[in-house]
Amino acid sequence: GIDIFIAIFMCKEWPPEQLPGLQGMYYCYLFGIVVPMICGWCWALNGKGGLPRRLLCRLVIWKIVAFAAIFWGYFKILDFQYEWGPFFCQRDKEPHALNAMPTAPNSSFTMEDCERLISTMMIIRPIYFGVIYSFSLRATYHYMRCHPENDGRGICCDSPSYQFEPMKEVDTV
Repeated sequence: GIDIFIAIFMCKEWPPEQLPGLQGMYYCYLFGIVVPMICGWCWALNGKGGLPRRLLCRLVIWKIVAFAAIFWGYFKILDFQYEWGPFFCQRDKEPHALNAMPTAPNSSFTMEDCERLISTMMIIRPIYFGVIYSFSLRATYHYMRCHPENDGRGICCDSPSYQFEPMKEVDTV
């Protein structure tokens, strides 16, 4: 559900051509994480068999890792601050983000403060979203386990010890 909202918002705030690095980051995030998650959830909830449920677990693991790699890569490792700084921190400069922070030369909240704040937020963001997504992983794992085709199968490898165990004993008549 949240991935659909993210896809809609991203399309509304798509960066312009003057910011090719930010566009690349948006493309990677949308088509590398968001769209596969939407497809994975649809297939797992509507598909037949155990494979869609196992794949959904793998996609959630991928989401945790790729989210961190994309955000840390763009905002810290590749050093595109010259691009994203004005886009996120200057409302009076075109182009700018819909939710750009208000900075002004005479303000106590300067451009450098804004860039430092956004950089810090984007480093911390994958950590707390990783924790949130781990709850999704736990839920998808239990959803995977409750399909009989997944008996003897783990998320990434097979093991005879992985067996479905009902949560409630069934009385025999």
